[in-house]
Amino acid sequence: MTRATIPVKGAVLEWARTTRGLSVREAADLIKIRPEMLVDLEKDKQKPTSKVFDKMVRVYKRSESILLLATPPKTEPLPKDYRTVAGLTARLSPSTRLAIRQTQELQKYVSGLADDALENRFSRLPTASVNQSPDNLAQQFREFFDVSLNDQLSWSKAGTFPNWRQLIESHGLLVLLKKMPWKDCRGFSLLSEGTIPAIVVNSEDVEVARSFTLFHELAHLALRRAGICVFAPSTQVEKWCNRFAAEFLVPSPSFVEYVRDIKPDADRTYDWPMAALQNMSNYYRVSRSVIALRLQELGLAIPDYYDQHRSELTSFDQRPKREEPIKIKKKPGWKEKQKLKEVGVRTASVILDAWKHRIADASEAADILNLSLSELHGLEKQTEAQRVRNVS
Repeated sequence: MTRATIPVKGAVLEWARTTRGLSVREAADLIKIRPEMLVDLEKDKQKPTSKVFDKMVRVYKRSESILLLATPPKTEPLPKDYRTVAGLTARLSPSTRLAIRQTQELQKYVSGLADDALENRFSRLPTASVNQSPDNLAQQFREFFDVSLNDQLSWSKAGTFPNWRQLIESHGLLVLLKKMPWKDCRGFSLLSEGTIPAIVVNSEDVEVARSFTLFHELAHLALRRAGICVFAPSTQVEKWCNRFAAEFLVPSPSFVEYVRDIKPDADRTYDWPMAALQNMSNYYRVSRSVIALRLQELGLAIPDYYDQHRSELTSFDQRPKREEPIKIKKKPGWKEKQKLKEVGVRTASVILDAWKHRIADASEAADILNLSLSELHGLEKQTEAQRVRNVS
């Protein structure tokens, strides 16, 4: 008996694989077929069985309706890659490519639902060029946001990033948390005509490291040069954005005075112990890497202090991994809770309010959030509860 096959086009299958960031061998291994068979499928020499097609849907993270199109759909271009080293750009992992694609889709969807007032808020933020001082821009943003350093120092370590996130979202930006390979990408930003600008922070960052990534990406948007970033500065733009984020979170006048109280004779000859950086990072609610950059930039440590200690410093920025993950039975509502952390209260509210007022279809809202309809109802409850907590 001949097994039923699916009338999918080879060009669409090839498009789905390449946009997922998989080689023929990688995709074939995940689908559990021979590479030669996948090549034949992409060249229309044969058609996949329903079983193989279902695996393709799961591996490529595309809906059945997309894979059954007659021709490959138009694909949004990837943002500019600033992760260059000696002129070479590292390969983007499939996980990061998926995070970018999902963000682009969510960005477009939310932009279609949000009112014009939300989009216009971003246009009122200060702008700059790399020929201008990042320190001056940082001061402008401080004044624009009307958040003093004393306000920042009054926040808890756990509450610092959520407070910054809520503030930036209120000025017309999307801020998302996405899990990506940590060494692959610390964050990225998206900026295109007719859509709300988006910032994505890698959820593999520890809490205190997320704020720096957030403001580094905000600097990219202020420059109108969105892209994919790592922490280590490798280009003029990356160094500029690092300087902005560091100056914003740890303003120079305050920091110099603070350091002089601790070590009056600190200068370009002093190699700070890591324990001292821990105390400073706790005080300013930032990571040790940020403190190291500040010490180096302001001549309060040896000239290559950050570079010499980079490996140890960046190890503190990543969430620790268990050698053997503990298998815990997940409680009801865990997926909705994770989704709310990922997209944030403001983004969730825009989608849920549109659904509530019948501007958006429930199935569409659930699909864009990768939730079931029952989970969408659960997200609504959790979002409302978080709204109340934020007001309090």
